[in-house]
Amino acid sequence: MRHAMRATATKQFYCEGAIVQNFSYMARTFDLDLLRTFVAVSDLGTFATAAKHVHRTQSAVTQQMQRLEKQVGVKLFRRSGRVKSLTRHGETLLDHARRILMLHDEAVRMLVSDEPRGPVRLGAPLDAAERILPELLSRLNKQFPAVRVEIEIARSVLLMEALKRGELDLAVSTVDGNYPRVKLRA
Repeated sequence: MRHAMRATATKQFYCEGAIVQNFSYMARTFDLDLLRTFVAVSDLGTFATAAKHVHRTQSAVTQQMQRLEKQVGVKLFRRSGRVKSLTRHGETLLDHARRILMLHDEAVRMLVSDEPRGPVRLGAPLDAAERILPELLSRLNKQFPAVRVEIEIARSVLLMEALKRGELDLAVSTVDGNYPRVKLRA
């Protein structure tokens, strides 16, 4: 049995025996560029500063925010001269916009980049682990957030043997040996 969907005069919709009001919200989607600009305006306080940040003109940013307000049907900003502050609706959207953009950017990174991911087995002697690894791991985590580092602490000789057997991917070591696949850097 086919169920028809028809609009009534009061913008209610009849679908499979039920009346659905405000059906138009289902057709709305957010333009990510508008959300990105919205977050920039919120964070930076003015359309002019946000325009520089998103590499657009101030008038383009103004038009984008007008389109976003029209799309959501509510005012998002309180204007006080050049400074913009968020309305209650703007605060609500800001929280969601940040999460939407974060999830979008993470998905793009994971799907289209050749960014290293997964576990990396790293060996280091105790003195190097205490002095070198904290800064190294901090930088690694910022540059490659999808990489999980597994650390093994042992003497250099043992680490180099584990590297030779393929049990480690990287090693910080003072041992200079003749190992295939191993490059020594000073």
